Formats: sequence, structure tokens, C-alpha cells
Amino acid sequence: MNKTFTARTIGTAVLQASAPTEETHMPEPAFTEQDWRRFLASLGAHPDRSGLVETPSRVARVWKRWTSGYAQDPAECLEVFEDGTQEHNELIAVRGIPVYRHRGHCLAPFFGQARIGYVPDGEIVGLSKLTRLVVCFSKRLQVQERLTIQIANALLTHLQPKQRR
Repeated sequence: MNKTFTARTIGTAVLQASAPTEETHMPEPAFTEQDWRRFLASLGAHPDRSGLVETPSRVARVWKRWTSGYAQDPAECLEVFEDGTQEHNELIAVRGIPVYRHRGHCLAPFFGQARIGYVPDGEIVGLSKLTRLVVCFSKRLQVQERLTIQIANALLTHLQPKQRR
């Protein structure tokens, strides 16, 4: 499935939306390699087979990477600066940001692209920072509706862009 989704602020709608609370940092991993071995066995696979012996270790590492957004602070993704921005009054946007995430309700992967933009009000961030923000939130178990709200709220909180009237 490949979709494009966009976080938008219309009036103050996003300001009034309350994003579900979730932990900023993942707890210590309680799901061990032995658990992954049991998972493979529950599927009918033989975890001791030569092609599967290292699979529990690989799966544990890849899931840690796929969910690394819990350990990231969105504020660190949006390091702002003011140099030369006083007269900048146009939309700053990045399109085609690749998004790879897992749905929180079933763990199925989701591929898509994001577009993100804002009109600065004295502070800006580099374009790569917008991409990092999207990646930060997409590396959490998500539904796309919450993902867009979290991105929009982070922009509003840390950049304080101009609001549409």
C-alpha cells in the first residue's frame, strides 16, 4: 500500500486536537530472542533449522530500528535558527519524504510518502530537519491520522509558524 498523507493546519484545528499520549522512550526490551524463537515455532517453523538459527537475533535488531522513534525527542529534530529569516514569508515545504512504518493495531508495514510545510514566523529549520521529524514519528507504531497530528503539533510547538486566519 502506497499512500501520500499530509498534516495541515486549518485555522486552529490542529492546536485543538489532542494527540494520544504515549511514552517518549521505550521500556527495556522484554521480548527476547527466545520469544522470537517461540514465535517462529508457533508458526510451524523450526527455529533450529540452518536458515532460521540467526533469525531471532536479526528480528530483534530490526524491530529495535523500526521502533527507534520512541527514543527520539522531536524537539531535537527541529533545531531552529533565526539568521536571515525576518523577511521570509513564503511556504517552506518538502515533498516526497519516504515513510516506512508499522501500524499499531496489527504491526503490518505501511509504505508511503509525506509532504510537510509551514510558513515561518521568524524561525526556520533546515529542510532535512523536516524529513527527520517525519522519520522520528514514523518509527513508532502508528496510524497515519495520529502521525499527521503529531507532526503538525511538533511544528506548531517548536517552530511556532504563522497561522492561517
